[in-house]
Amino acid sequence: ILTDSRKNRDTILELAQENLPEFQYQFGDIFTLLTNASTPAPNEMSNKRIARDRKNGYTIERWILGRSGVGDQVPALLYVPSEDAKGDAVVLVHGEGKAAFADGDQPGLLVRGALDDGKTVLLIDAYLQGEHNALGKPAEQLTIGDFSDTFNPTLTGKRIQDILTATGFL
Repeated sequence: ILTDSRKNRDTILELAQENLPEFQYQFGDIFTLLTNASTPAPNEMSNKRIARDRKNGYTIERWILGRSGVGDQVPALLYVPSEDAKGDAVVLVHGEGKAAFADGDQPGLLVRGALDDGKTVLLIDAYLQGEHNALGKPAEQLTIGDFSDTFNPTLTGKRIQDILTATGFL
């Protein structure tokens, strides 16, 4: 089923949209093996809250998310709506990092709309994006030798892991 065939690709997408638990059952292990990424269990998390500030109608927290014993560090902003709001949570990810959704700590339109709907919003800087990357330096993964992607996680795999770590945090 994992071929370049358009029919098979469409079948996989339909299954993912119609029955997520079945999709996860059938493809979860394959996804984990292909990306070398998985959602960490709560006892595997190593998160550190850096700051917390109450604003008009929401609370904002700065976090460094990670997995125990691994050393990864994912800069994150957590926007929590007013205390009485009970809603879903969402992770927003962009190629430009948190800055695509917020101006400093101020929520952008998408984040503000989600907060107004009672949703908690988590923004992250995935691997080599935003704060995760040194200012003025290109986003490059350190490579050693000619075959670094053969034995090491790929850039995409590391970013997927950061997204899954953020999901595990929520």
